[in-house]
Amino acid sequence: MKLVTIDIGGTYIKFGSYDCHTNKLAYLDTSLTPQNNQQELLSQLVNIVNRFSDVSGCAISIPGTIDVERGYVVQGGALQYNNNTYFADKLSEKIGIPVIIENDARCAAYAELWQGKLKGIKNALVLVVGTGLGCAIIQNGKIYRGTHLYAGEFSLIFTKSINQFGFDAVLGNQVGIPKFVSKMSSIYGEEIDGPRVFQLIEDGERQLSNCFDEYVNNFATQLFNFQIMLDPEKILIGGGISQNELYMNKLSQAVEKFYQKIPIAITHSPIEACQFKSEANLIGAVRNYMLTKT
Repeated sequence: MKLVTIDIGGTYIKFGSYDCHTNKLAYLDTSLTPQNNQQELLSQLVNIVNRFSDVSGCAISIPGTIDVERGYVVQGGALQYNNNTYFADKLSEKIGIPVIIENDARCAAYAELWQGKLKGIKNALVLVVGTGLGCAIIQNGKIYRGTHLYAGEFSLIFTKSINQFGFDAVLGNQVGIPKFVSKMSSIYGEEIDGPRVFQLIEDGERQLSNCFDEYVNNFATQLFNFQIMLDPEKILIGGGISQNELYMNKLSQAVEKFYQKIPIAITHSPIEACQFKSEANLIGAVRNYMLTKT
């Protein structure tokens, strides 16, 4: 069986084919995510699927709160135009094959539980840093969804006053990469992309380095809070940014420095990048497809 697997992000769409007999992911490509409406997104997904032949299903990782059994997007996260829609059925009608959808962070968790760093691990967190912050909670070896499917929506955690900061008070808007890059561009005085931001930081650009220190220290504080709340064996970081060594090293250092300031010795595991990095959502979407269809 061969599947089309698609990772819909708030900024980019990644896609490829997956051979379920050989467990091989192939033909990876990307495109920009439509920002205007769901119809544009569906049309783009149809074009993507049509690039593949001999596929029997479509596995999708998508932002938001997802009811997997109904293929329903309760709320669309970074893509609010998907709110309250039977997304899987809409796409399936257009492409003529079954479509199974799941939240992006939970897809990353499925990949790590299936073939990666969480094999044999009972309790863990998988955080996907992208347009916002996705999270999957693993308890007793299974993904915990909560009563209303909102468990792990850490992007919506308020860390500041909503009256003073509005929706910028939520964690997803503080650690999401596009807003971070936009802030860095404003400080630098010209528009720069993500790779250029990190190159400038590595080169020692003072203002950007100071701002990045504030970023990782804020994130480290919340990672400590997650550890205390849920006491996981592992915390994994996913998303494309997890491939950036400078980002991961600075974040890891900030976390360990935070623990050193605590007067109580707290057992914890160092944060790590997902084994499959930016491919985790694609592989996990396949695993979710297999589990849902059996």
